[in-house]
Parts: sequence; structure tokens; C-alpha cells
Amino acid sequence: PPPPPSPAMPSGGIVTVNVGRVGAVLGSELAAVACQDHGINPVTGLRTWPTIDWADDPAFFESMFMACGEAAGGDASSSSNTSSGGGSADADANAGAGAESSDCRGPVMRYRPRAVFVDCEAGELDAVASGQYADLFGWGGGACSGAATTACSAGVARVAGSCPTGGVYAHGPEVNLLVDSVLDAVRREAESCSKLQGLQLLHGLEGGAGSGLTVALAERFADELGKKKSLLTLTVDGESNPASAQGINALLTLHSLESIADCSMVLPNNAYARLYNLPRPTGEGVAWQQLNNVVSTTVNLCTKSLRSDSHIGEDLYSFANLPPLPRIGFVHVSTSTIPRVDDPVPCEAPSLYDLAPSAWELHSNLASDPATSEALGNRFPQFAGLWMLVHGDNVPKHVGPALRRLKGFQDMRFLDWAPAGFKCGMSYLPVRVPLESQLRPPVRALGIVGCGTHFGGRVAELVQGHERLLGSDVLRRFADLGGTDSELLLTEAVENMQALVQDYIECNAEDENPNEWDDEY
Repeated sequence: PPPPPSPAMPSGGIVTVNVGRVGAVLGSELAAVACQDHGINPVTGLRTWPTIDWADDPAFFESMFMACGEAAGGDASSSSNTSSGGGSADADANAGAGAESSDCRGPVMRYRPRAVFVDCEAGELDAVASGQYADLFGWGGGACSGAATTACSAGVARVAGSCPTGGVYAHGPEVNLLVDSVLDAVRREAESCSKLQGLQLLHGLEGGAGSGLTVALAERFADELGKKKSLLTLTVDGESNPASAQGINALLTLHSLESIADCSMVLPNNAYARLYNLPRPTGEGVAWQQLNNVVSTTVNLCTKSLRSDSHIGEDLYSFANLPPLPRIGFVHVSTSTIPRVDDPVPCEAPSLYDLAPSAWELHSNLASDPATSEALGNRFPQFAGLWMLVHGDNVPKHVGPALRRLKGFQDMRFLDWAPAGFKCGMSYLPVRVPLESQLRPPVRALGIVGCGTHFGGRVAELVQGHERLLGSDVLRRFADLGGTDSELLLTEAVENMQALVQDYIECNAEDENPNEWDDEY
């Protein structure tokens, strides 16, 4: 008999909207890594047999994938030839869904991610649609035309427009037409699941489409969903010079997401590059691909509980309620260091206790930044809540020592009024990495999702960058493109972000009267 469904399995589907170039590249990588967790070939989208006991539970697939029916016999027999994506035996083994064999316990099913790709220009979408994962998304290797608006009825919707990449100040009928097309595609994806948890937006913070188009979509999504569904944003922060056009885009985007998104996961590119000793990516090249592999693996580990069995069964609503206050809804995610292929293989895999320092290193670096401390009134940043997510070959008794080691770090400080503190989730799914990457899947991994006041340093940096731009050509070009409305919008955004920095300072301040709340309530 089939195993009973897990009571901790999150119920309901999630629609992922990948915006701009960052969303197109990282979204395809993230979907491919998630396929490996579910026993789906990330190149062909075929699944042959369950890889774990409860893999037949429909909720295991419904959260992120949609069943497209049984595969044809020719597709099933050829899955072994395409699963490696380039003839690599290592990649084929890492895919976790090999060719059909005589001991297959069921029909070969085809799945595709429940996602929408959108960009102001069709170039990047064409590259993804004709790339390695074209069959996974149901595009069949065809390219999306560069017409004004193109929505593909077969496979994952990819919507492209001819509107200029104008950042947050992009407006006009072209943008409205593009947003309407995306909403139609999202509605079609939402209708394919029994219950909708919410939406997940993957975008860049500083780019033109990643900032402006994301804000336009988020505002429409908020009107459509209301307060019944959650909106999670995965925001890739390039950490460019704040005194530039990219800094203005980032400032305006944070101003909008602060009031729209339920939770925003900030992914700092430069911080990940420093942790893995990667060269700073510039232009095109291998450095970008290596960084994309690291970021996609990190995001996959920290969001795996949304679509798999876990001891506390986090769903999108739980992620949305991780920040204790709406104004500080920006969190950072990190994982223990993923080894590279050329790293020596240890005789014994590191334990969770050994992985704790590397998992905490990103948060430690962000919290110990002198600029962050200065922005918070020369006080050390503190945390309002942390999630520790355990993956791979582990048992519950190993969680306690790792948790005690994390709490022993001197730079881990919690706010006195923090209602949550530590939460812990455990997933027994093996750790996966992108195909053809330079990373080697570890036996176990430790992820941390942290919500604290250290993001106030980044917000203060963007506000100071705007002050340095006063009277510059950047702001004059900004006013010429958007007119008077853009100047009012920028003024409102700067005032809001200044107030947000003050909120971070007040939250981070030590409580002079710790019994005041007890006396009042």
C-alpha cells in the first residue's frame, strides 16, 4: 500500500515569477535544483520512480510542480541520453532521475515547474528558452519572439515586451500591457493547483526590469491577492555603488517592497562571492555562473521546507510571519559552505556541530560591518528571529549541539522583546547542486534564515548615496524621464527609507526599562 501522506507536508501551490535577467537565469537554475529533490530529471522533466518513501504524496509535487501527464515511450527511453545535459556521468548521477528501467514502480510522468518568466526584452528569455532546460519548462527549445507582448500557451509562460528598461520610473501603456499579460499567466498557473499558498518573486534589486517591473507586478499582485495569500520576494542585491542610477533603483524598490511584500529575502552577491573566494563578476563569464550556482543552491536549501516534509512544516505563511514587525521584513539567508569538486574529500563528513561556524559566517560578516554599526547609532546589530534548517543525513539528536554552538557565538545577540528566537526545521532530502557546476553535494548542510537590524546599514548606505547625488546628472536624467511625478516619488522614498533607518535604530536600542511591558500588560 502507498505510504500515508506526511502530516507536516505543506499544502498548496506556489507560483514563482522570475523577473528580468536575474530572474531568468537564477529562476531556471533554482527550478532545476528543486527537480533533483523531487526525483525529476532537470533536463527532460521526466520522473520514473519515487526516491523516498512519501514521494507519492501529491502535496510533494503540488507546491512547485504541475503534472503534464505520462511521457511518450520515445521520451522515456531517451531520458538517459539527455539527463546529463552534456554527456557527463557526474551530472547524470546528480540529476537523481535516471532512465526508465525494468524495476520502475510506476508510469513515467512529466512535470514542469509552476513558474512565469517576464522581462522587458525578449533576449534573455530567448536564451533560456533555447538552453539546457527548455524541455523542463515545456518550451521544446523554441525561442520566444520579440513582439510587443508574447505569452506562450504551451509550457511555462514567458512574457516579453518592447517597453524600455527604465527602472522604477518605467510607465506607460507598454508596461501596463506587459503587467496584464503576466497576471493572466499567473492566474492560469494558480488555477492548476488545489490551493494557492502565495506568490514568490525572484528579481534583481538594482536592474531596470528587476526593480521597476517587479514593483509594478507586486502592486498588482497585492491588489489581486489581498491579505489572504502571502507574497515572498527573493531579492538579489548586486551591492553596486549607492551613488549611481542602480542605487536610485534599489532605493525606490525597497521603498515599495517594504509596504507590499510580506517577507523579502535579500541575497547579497558580493557577500556570497567573498565567502567562496570567487572573483567579483563583471560582464559575462565563468564568475557569474559560479556565483549563480552558489546563490541557487543557497536559496534552494533555505526554501526547501516550502515543498517537502519537515518537522515543523513551514509554509509560505510561516515565512511571511518570520519578521516580528512589518517594517523590518527583510531577512538574509546563508548555508554552510558547499564544497567544490576539486576540494579533498574528508574521511568522515563534517557534523552539524562542525558546520555551524561556516553557516553563521555570512550573518557575522554583515553584522560586524563598521558601516552597519555606525548606521545603527554605534550599537551592535541584533536579531529578532532565526531559523535553523537542517538538510541531508541527520538525526534529531545532532541538532542540539549545533544549536548550542550557534548560541555561543559572541556576535549572536537577540532583541529583548524578540518573540521568536530560534526555530528549527529538518529535512531528510539529500543536498543537491546545479548540474555541471563546480560544487559537490555534501552529505549534510545547515541553513540559517535570519531577521535582524543589520539590514538597516544597507538602507542607510542607499540614503547617503542619494544625498551625494543631489544636483548630479543622474538625478536630472531621472527627472527628465519621469517628470514631476518621479521627483515626488523619489522624495517620498527617501523620507520613508530615512524613517526605516530610524525604526531599525529604535528596534536595536537596548531596553532601558525591561519590566515596562510587564507592568503595562
